[in-house]
Amino acid sequence: MSTLLIASVIAAQAFAATPEIWMEQRESMPDYDLHGKKILMVVGYDYDHHEVFDIRETWESWGATVHVAAAEAHTKGHTIAFNGHWFDSEINSVVETDVLLQDASMNDYDALYFPGGKGPEHLVNDLPGELYRLIDEALAKQVTIGAICGGPFALTTHNYFKGVKMTVSPSKKEEMIAYGIKYVNEPVVLTSRLITGNWPFFETFAIAVAHNILHPNDQLADIFPESDCYLCEYVKSQRQPLGFTSEPVSEETIRQIVGSGLAVPWVRFMHQNWHFVAMSCPDKRAELKQAVFNHIEKNSLHPNASPEQIRGYWNNTLDNPILLLGFYRASPGEVSPSVTHFLETNLIAAGTQINLVASYKGLGAQWITALPALTEPVTGMLGTGDDMHLVFAMAIGHPQAHALPHVRKRLDQILDVF
Repeated sequence: MSTLLIASVIAAQAFAATPEIWMEQRESMPDYDLHGKKILMVVGYDYDHHEVFDIRETWESWGATVHVAAAEAHTKGHTIAFNGHWFDSEINSVVETDVLLQDASMNDYDALYFPGGKGPEHLVNDLPGELYRLIDEALAKQVTIGAICGGPFALTTHNYFKGVKMTVSPSKKEEMIAYGIKYVNEPVVLTSRLITGNWPFFETFAIAVAHNILHPNDQLADIFPESDCYLCEYVKSQRQPLGFTSEPVSEETIRQIVGSGLAVPWVRFMHQNWHFVAMSCPDKRAELKQAVFNHIEKNSLHPNASPEQIRGYWNNTLDNPILLLGFYRASPGEVSPSVTHFLETNLIAAGTQINLVASYKGLGAQWITALPALTEPVTGMLGTGDDMHLVFAMAIGHPQAHALPHVRKRLDQILDVF
């Protein structure tokens, strides 16, 4: 598989068994001077290890003093591991308490921090009065308040935050909305002296809190300024849609975005031996979906995924949006594997441009990489000949919501320049 093909499709693999990087690794980190600044971290049982230790380590590397406040002398937490399909947690972390929660006071601190995991839930259930008191003191003193992942749930002990824009772990989203927040699905959200963040964007969150301690009037644009390459920033901002609405996509729009794919700069007329199919008819997509389910079951595809996961993926893919299929048509007598590979790679490049233009027009575009489950049902439905080879499939539609950006390895870990 070519490097271009890998780069184009890796983020959307639905049933991959290969572990992926799941902790943010920024290209560069600022160098704040937090000497003399003190942060109080409130920890409850079953906290997230990285949100306690990694974030604390970052602040301490800038000179801050970080104290742990908890109900007991030692508190247990969990670490997260990627098992090839999802994330597993294991209680195997312990943090020592610097000050008991009932003795803590914000008079001594410049910021109040709530890490996530299930710690905030236990604290809200067991010690809501202590949380309320510390939050009230932090608000009165007008210091920075930070909370990441499930951490914002601790704020529900205080009425001050109702109507405030913030983010939170998906596991606590509905409860936070019921409490009254304005939910935003972003890595980090800044509202005055409140910074809320999402797992696993630990470095981004740590930066935002540190900056707010030192420069409380700055906005996110001041903390994370855009680069001088607008297109670079736009491409890096692309996100996978979390489902699609039933709003139709016009034929004119489909023609516009597919036409952008034909403009791949290095492809000549003679190399565009391609064929595209945009399937929008609900009945046809329902027929194809059933054929896909039958094919998967018959051939025991995706053995590591449950039937619910499989049906959920294909329902999301085929129920609402346009299904765009890109075929390469082999010329008579064409036998060179290298030529075939080159021309198919060109078609993937065209699909990449289609994906970007669809996003630019406010649509969601999602690569479908489970082609073994799709190829035979598509071939049977469309009656394509042996000379037609399915190279890519893409779901396009109006996004219901967008996922958080995928975290990536740092460039210096994958790039050598000679």
